[in-house]
Amino acid sequence: MKRNPTSNQTGRNMLVSLRPLALALVFTGLFQPLLNAQGEYSTDDYLKDFLVVGHFSSTNINEPVFGPEVNEGDLSPKEGDTINTADGKPHTWKRYRTESPVLDFTEALGWKEDATAYAYTEINSETERKISLQLRLDDEVSVWLNGELLVTYSGLHALWHYVEPVEGTLKAGLNRILFKVRNGFNTFGMSARIAEPDNTSKLSKVLFSGEISLQNNDIAENTGVGIMWGAWGKRKIWLGQTGNGLINLDFISEGTPFDIFLWNETAMQGTWLLGLEPSSENPGVIPVDARLQKRTPISGHVVMLDGYTPHRAVVVQLVEIDEQTGKEDIVGWQLTNRHGYFNFVNPKPGECKLRFHVPGGYAYYVDQKTTSADPGKARIFHSDLTADYPDQQGLTVRFAPFFRGNMGDFLPIHGLTHQRITRVAIAKE
Repeated sequence: MKRNPTSNQTGRNMLVSLRPLALALVFTGLFQPLLNAQGEYSTDDYLKDFLVVGHFSSTNINEPVFGPEVNEGDLSPKEGDTINTADGKPHTWKRYRTESPVLDFTEALGWKEDATAYAYTEINSETERKISLQLRLDDEVSVWLNGELLVTYSGLHALWHYVEPVEGTLKAGLNRILFKVRNGFNTFGMSARIAEPDNTSKLSKVLFSGEISLQNNDIAENTGVGIMWGAWGKRKIWLGQTGNGLINLDFISEGTPFDIFLWNETAMQGTWLLGLEPSSENPGVIPVDARLQKRTPISGHVVMLDGYTPHRAVVVQLVEIDEQTGKEDIVGWQLTNRHGYFNFVNPKPGECKLRFHVPGGYAYYVDQKTTSADPGKARIFHSDLTADYPDQQGLTVRFAPFFRGNMGDFLPIHGLTHQRITRVAIAKE
């Protein structure tokens, strides 16, 4: 396959997304799990050079954006071309190249919920050949290849897992690919990788199926669900929510086993299911029947040296460390709130360490007065599904101010160019 000088490429069933937990991840580098999880794939396999236009307010992926005279599949824009929406307003196609596997529309066009954007690219192929288009998306997408609609995925999705690969045919010469992506809420983006059809064998479909109940055996409605999988130190995660206590989720992944964590915010109950694999009786089906219960959290405040001024928006993580390899695996993460407070309400069973992102690296919790950059000195925290650990609550962590000058919280609405910028420091001098 030859690079096209214009594009420079080498190239269903879902649970409702868990809004509160997902929003907590917006400012922590949301796409990082994908960037850390490329496995054997080169990032060169991903489409990275696009013409983009948008965003346009919308209620669903099939809602028309342009006038009836525009056939979306026939679009073949050039940089700087304009296109009119149905209300006659002109919009300009602009070039956007990403260095990562993710096309982040927030960075390319600005953040907007309930909105649609388009990404167009071109690929040159020496011969006609079959391909497999492997997609991750947030949230909905329609894809056209040379004017033919290949697929439409509706509903809420997350960039942490693949949807079903889509097969298509590249013709000899220039090929046009158009992506129409709609964001429901929170993050807004997609990732597309072109592979040979036989390279998708490492992807498999599994069905998570079961019922979630509370400690008193009532149905656990609106329970948050997290699915983790992948190699140690490169774990990936998908987040969702049950509506009626039932889980019935088709899932595409690179393999097993899976860890699942469940949390019901209303009842303040949760649990973990570890090392799940498809059942021998029903290949491809993973039973997820679980009963929630009260959990002992790991919580505390991050403050400055005076003991009460909060450190806001500090990344806090729970990490497991493999004793043989020394690799760290993140099993919990969040940002401190405006009071400097963090609270891991449903920690993974086992032993873990508590660490904080600070300028220059990590600081591990040792005791109420001490942190250390050496993970070997860190306190070991314990968690299981029955025991209570009251001394792991109400922790206090002290750091000197990270920045000089006046601090303030800002959002894209204030003029910032990216939603993951959450704080600006201005030195007086």
